[in-house]
Amino acid sequence: MDQVDTTVTGTAGPVIRADLGGDLSVLPWLSAGYTLPFAVLLVVGGRLGDIHGRRRMFLVGMAGFTLASLACALAPSAGLLIGARAVQGAFGALLIPQGFGIVRTVFAARQLGLAMSMFAPSLAAASVCGPVLAGALIGADLAGLGWRMVFLVNVPPGLLAMVGALAFLPRTQVRTVARLDVAGVSVLAVASTLLVWPLVQGREWGWPWWCLVMIAAGLAGFGVFAAHQRKTRCLPVVEPTLLTNRVFVAGLVVAVAFFAVVGGFLFAAGMFLQLGLGLSPLRAALTTAPLPLGIVAAVTASRWIRATRRKLLHAGMTVVAIGAAGFAGTVVPLGPHLPLWALAPSLVTVGFGMGLVFGPLYAVILAGVGEHELGSASGTLSAIQQFGGALGISVLATVYFTMADPIVAVAIVAGIATLAMAGTHAAAFLLPREASRR
Repeated sequence: MDQVDTTVTGTAGPVIRADLGGDLSVLPWLSAGYTLPFAVLLVVGGRLGDIHGRRRMFLVGMAGFTLASLACALAPSAGLLIGARAVQGAFGALLIPQGFGIVRTVFAARQLGLAMSMFAPSLAAASVCGPVLAGALIGADLAGLGWRMVFLVNVPPGLLAMVGALAFLPRTQVRTVARLDVAGVSVLAVASTLLVWPLVQGREWGWPWWCLVMIAAGLAGFGVFAAHQRKTRCLPVVEPTLLTNRVFVAGLVVAVAFFAVVGGFLFAAGMFLQLGLGLSPLRAALTTAPLPLGIVAAVTASRWIRATRRKLLHAGMTVVAIGAAGFAGTVVPLGPHLPLWALAPSLVTVGFGMGLVFGPLYAVILAGVGEHELGSASGTLSAIQQFGGALGISVLATVYFTMADPIVAVAIVAGIATLAMAGTHAAAFLLPREASRR
């Protein structure tokens, strides 16, 4: 449910805006409105499971996510829909960490590898099928509901999941008595909002001076958050020792940059297909299908490639840059007469590069942390992935919608993505050549 809802608005966004109205900033907010609270609270979700019990927090998260999905489907305006998306993302952040924790608790060591391996195909399938499912539901227009079915489809599996949780999840577990660092969570939420909000809305507002003040205050807020984590007497949101770990901090910088680039580029590509070329949601989703296929191919192939993990990172980033440049090189000369199949090589190239990066990036970063830091580090890294995507969509959507010609706009975004990926490639030299446990 989470993976589908992370991807569906890239397909459904133009149709939603056409129905509910609003300016162009509605489109990036439909994605960022979900991923921003999801990123901020994802780090907290695992901590709340430790404090209040994973079964209880799973039920709270699933119930909230399902009700928020219903609220999204019933939203009468774009503003209320974005608000419901934010609530949906917040409850998703409570829900997701409990699943991994429960699996680790329930299964014996000899079964754990098999149990965890079953997650990967379901996540991959959801990522691939999410946009296509959204396009098919919108095209089918079941009962005249159109895009609203994209959110209503969450309700039946949500109810089934709650029934299953009540019936099968363990009722008892060891809980920590530590108190959550509410002040730290608040500072993190405010800093993230101050940074992302003006990046999404700045173009519509004409970039007044206080937008730049908000961005500066957001960046300063992250510094305040880091300082607070070292001093808090509550259960910290992020283990303070991680903030002094050079490999981990460098890895977060690389992860933010990488996911911002690919998130922003893919958002702009989706807008170009629907708003620029006038494709239906389903045709746009099918046109981008080569990208997840490239990811799957790379993840499979990387098992057979003998190279240090940093070399794999650099190779993947290079391939993403080549794919983004190839996208621009395909769109510009062919213009509005672009045959859709011509985009497949560049999209599969971008996907293949992304797949090469995913595994090594997490392995190198997490291998540099201690066992007692692993839970916090994993949650932080997952949150950074979501935050980077929201940040990239905010920035590159502003660039895309500033241009009147969609062909020029998507070409410029692809060019920026190519250059930014080159910078990310350079930043990856801060990481060790190979993963080595501390």
